[in-house]
Amino acid sequence: MRAARVLRSLSVIFKNRFGRNRRAGIAVMTALSLPVIVATGGFTVDVGIWDGQQTALQAATDAAAVKAGLVVTASDWPWSSASFREAEP
Repeated sequence: MRAARVLRSLSVIFKNRFGRNRRAGIAVMTALSLPVIVATGGFTVDVGIWDGQQTALQAATDAAAVKAGLVVTASDWPWSSASFREAEP
């Protein structure tokens, strides 16, 4: 019962204090929403950096796979495709 009375009195105080003064209401809304906006921007930048790093790592992996394929193809390992081509009549 006491908590409800306290909440009611706080709502009346805030309504009287910020309800009539638009400038104060805008200041409160800005103060409450600014951390959310800044956090969203920071998260967006982080995701962009992560995506760029993932793309660079994928390109390096692809280049290594192509190079390994060329080395295996050009070598004279018995199971390489070059050996099979030479063995054909």
